[in-house]
Amino acid sequence: MSSLKEQREQLLQEKMKEMADIGVKKRTAENTPDFDEP
Repeated sequence: MSSLKEQREQLLQEKMKEMADIGVKKRTAENTPDFDEP
């Protein structure tokens, strides 16, 4: 059953990355004053 755990972990990592990307895009789109661009 270790394969099932690996699948869940991979899915979780993908979702976390997806959420992070959306958060960055949202902040950039909003162009908030406290957003520091690199």
